[in-house]
Amino acid sequence: MKPELCKELLRAIQKQRCDMAICGYTEIHSCDSYSRIPEKSICESAKNIQYNFDELFYGFFLNVPWGRIFRVDNIKCLFDESMQNGEDVKFVLDYLSENPLVVGVAKALYVVHTENENSLSRFRMNALKSITKIQVNLGDFVKGNKIEADWGRLSDYCISLVWSNVVDGVNLGQFRCIEACSVIEIDDAYLKLLESLNPIKRINKITKRILLRKSKILMLLMFKLLCVIKSMRRG
Repeated sequence: MKPELCKELLRAIQKQRCDMAICGYTEIHSCDSYSRIPEKSICESAKNIQYNFDELFYGFFLNVPWGRIFRVDNIKCLFDESMQNGEDVKFVLDYLSENPLVVGVAKALYVVHTENENSLSRFRMNALKSITKIQVNLGDFVKGNKIEADWGRLSDYCISLVWSNVVDGVNLGQFRCIEACSVIEIDDAYLKLLESLNPIKRINKITKRILLRKSKILMLLMFKLLCVIKSMRRG
């Protein structure tokens, strides 16, 4: 984190009299690096999250725990301690539901090192318990706040969260497919979200149908097949 991060964010949120300020960052991989900077329009003036959700969410300005500042008087909720993963994203979405004005700072003010992007710590068994809840939270936020989001893209994102985390965790030896199938929770809230999702990619369409049937056997077969396919591609 650069020393001026807090100062720059505080200056932006005070100048624009908005609810939240975000900044850009530099992402460093093992072979290269690049910077993500909020678009010019949101840095020039505060924008309602209703109209720029896709830019901020898929640009990883909302779903990372760094690089933002809130108005403390507007904070009405704490982290959801029932979630093993994604509680920071839920906190941000809950905050933005009541306080939607966001401004950007057109500077990379912190650095993210991703040399350990395949670390076992990313694929914990208990984190799978929150996978479906994360999706429900996203869906509720978009629908409840009438967010202008690409629903097909969000559908693909949500469904791929399930199989990609399972496949990567299994291939890294963190857990087995049968264990993952027993942990993933498919309750009424998640089934309702699944029915409303409209994925574009074929793999996500197939995954949606299998999840809707709540068949552990079909889920197990699908995960095992995807594990084999991904390991072959890596090889």
